Amino acid sequence: MGIRLRTRALGLFLLLSLFGAVGASAQPDSTRHTLSGFVTDAESGETLVGANLYVPSLQHGTTTNAHGFYSLSLPSDSVRLVVSFLGYERRVIPLALTSDRRLDVELAPTTVQAGSLEVSAERTPLQQTTRTSTVEITAARAKQTPTLLGETDVLKTLQLMPGVQSGNEGTSGLYVRGGTPDQNLVMLDGAPLYNVSHLFGFLSVFNPDIVQNVRLTKGGFPARYGGHLSSIVEVNVEDGNQQQYQVEGSLGMLSSRLTLQGPIVDDKTSFLLSGRRTYADLLLQTFANDLGAGYYFYDVNAKLNHRFSSTDRMFWSLYTGDDRFHSLGEIDDELSFDFGWGNVTSTLRWNHVYGSDLFGSVALRFSRYRFDINAESDGGDDETYRLRYRSGIRDFELESSFDYTLNERHDLRAGANVTYHRFRPGATEYNTSEANLDTTISPSEQVRALNAAVYAEDKIEWSDQLSTNVGLRATSFVVDGTSYWSVQPRVSARYLLPHDWALKGSYSLMRQPIHLLSNSTIGLPTDLWVASTREVPPGRSHQVTLGISRSFLNREYEVRLEGYGKLMDNLIEYKQGATYTLTATTDWESRVETGQGWSYGAEVLLRRTRGRTSGWIGYTLSWSRRQFDALNDGEPFPFRYDRRHDFSATVSHQLTDVTSVTGTWVYGTGDAVTAPSARYRGRKVEGRRYSPFLRPAPTQDYTERNGFRMPAYHRLDLGLRFKWGDRRGFHALKTGVYNAYNRKNPYFFQTSRADDGGLDAQAVTLFPILPYVNYQFKF
Repeated sequence: MGIRLRTRALGLFLLLSLFGAVGASAQPDSTRHTLSGFVTDAESGETLVGANLYVPSLQHGTTTNAHGFYSLSLPSDSVRLVVSFLGYERRVIPLALTSDRRLDVELAPTTVQAGSLEVSAERTPLQQTTRTSTVEITAARAKQTPTLLGETDVLKTLQLMPGVQSGNEGTSGLYVRGGTPDQNLVMLDGAPLYNVSHLFGFLSVFNPDIVQNVRLTKGGFPARYGGHLSSIVEVNVEDGNQQQYQVEGSLGMLSSRLTLQGPIVDDKTSFLLSGRRTYADLLLQTFANDLGAGYYFYDVNAKLNHRFSSTDRMFWSLYTGDDRFHSLGEIDDELSFDFGWGNVTSTLRWNHVYGSDLFGSVALRFSRYRFDINAESDGGDDETYRLRYRSGIRDFELESSFDYTLNERHDLRAGANVTYHRFRPGATEYNTSEANLDTTISPSEQVRALNAAVYAEDKIEWSDQLSTNVGLRATSFVVDGTSYWSVQPRVSARYLLPHDWALKGSYSLMRQPIHLLSNSTIGLPTDLWVASTREVPPGRSHQVTLGISRSFLNREYEVRLEGYGKLMDNLIEYKQGATYTLTATTDWESRVETGQGWSYGAEVLLRRTRGRTSGWIGYTLSWSRRQFDALNDGEPFPFRYDRRHDFSATVSHQLTDVTSVTGTWVYGTGDAVTAPSARYRGRKVEGRRYSPFLRPAPTQDYTERNGFRMPAYHRLDLGLRFKWGDRRGFHALKTGVYNAYNRKNPYFFQTSRADDGGLDAQAVTLFPILPYVNYQFKF
């Protein structure tokens, strides 16, 4: 079996190596010609990712790739090319091709007043595309959505889509089709992010002022993506204005942000620099200094973009962000602590246009996530206790990809990448002056792994009704002398039914060689990234989808209905009552169980994409289960976020040229939780003294795993925005209210001993009705 897998992988690699030669030797069709180029913003010169190019008479079109490049094969005839993108004026370009042609298209931003609603572009009709289970949003759309404390968050806007759940209230984690947040591949300009949240999960790391667009893929995964089981989240940052200098910023109740961008060399080199910081630490010191603790976060984005020629461009992007939770002096004159965690990512990418039908890209990426703890306690009598904890993951990646257009109905894409991982799954050093002892309590060895992949995709329009995208991805993951090889087929298809309805289906096999050990449900930084081992193999999922879709009334309305089924195995969970604490004395593999899971359901999305009133209604009916031999007596049990019903509705309406209102209502079945049946504390050893880090913890006995349902969750958010100016410069005042009717949604249950000796459970709520105000500007 291993030899057969290696042979297939070698075949794909040879296909990639010969890719350029195939393009060079292909004989052109004299009756057809290739139109190619970039689509850019006419004012800033930035490339537009996902712009649409469509020939209505042929019912044929394409979209720009992740670098703003397109290639379109057309007949030697007079045609009308329609080019459009969200928030930009549509262009209709008459063409009479007599040979292959390079055509770079500039789109002008819409000339409506700044307060007017962002209008969706005329796109390739929904039923013409082959991709399934994919949604896209822009930062402009996210900024219209009312959120907690008015902080715009693109991930929280994605949570309003069917098939996506939010986890605990207010958090930015994504639970997609029964999966967990670590099963999402989240990329910032192509670089993976291993922790996507600030403020203990309540805010994502993405600065909305510099986000160009966000694409979420829930199923029907193209072969170019891999390494995670549930979804792909692509966040693309603006390249930087090549025409003029711009300043944009925001002042909110929780944080402020500022962005500078402009040309270094006109039409050739541009820069972007953006920063965001919370002032929660200043508020705590002013109004709650008696808490004895402080907290802050910040993030910085930078990007350079240089155009060497019409065929060569280079980009460099950087993200760095940190959170810090620390004591203010010593608490009760005994304890001081300092927690720090954060990400660093960087991408260097070169794009080259080999010809009208061949585009290539090479990227070098770096990603690092780390979590540190330093704590010290004064035990009295000249005794001190010190604790140091280190955890993290570091990646170096090299990737190459090619897009090749054979003809109007046939496109190929191929690529390869190799990633070097370095894991630090947790190292704890405990020092006490009582015995002058320095002890390493948990393993400190770094784990190194090599992950390589090659892939190929073949997109064919067999007829006006049938099109397919067939792909294959071969991967190898090597860690500590253990190798895992995998060949993953990907298939998606579209068939046009009568009355312009499209029937779409897909199948995807995914493998995930890294795991996240989580002690909680809110993405605390103590969660550990670990590599697959000989005892714990990579996770695996099979997913199928089937649905119908159509756009109506000149593409103003969309309707999508999709069913899915997903099987997952080699999932990990902590053993009953086990966690990976800072003072764990055994490795993580001995504290987890390996099992399987499955989820299935149906999703409905109704959306209006343009006009003075826009928005969508989403509904999900789903089931999600887990099964582990050593948990719950081996019986299947509901996944923590097994929500039978999940409903969301969001609407934006433009009252005047300056004023707009927005509203969002969400409803979800209560989470499945495990209720304790008894509680007791471990017995202290007579005469032994305990440090604050090593005291016996209380122990609880539990009933059936996730056998108790919390009350249903629902909430209404309302927003009002005043915006005046134009696209080049504006002022905006946004105000609103979160949880408008003050629903007391339980965040968790805490137990206490009742008078009769049993346990009482009391719901703890975090967010009552919360007003907010936010000011934005751009000039």
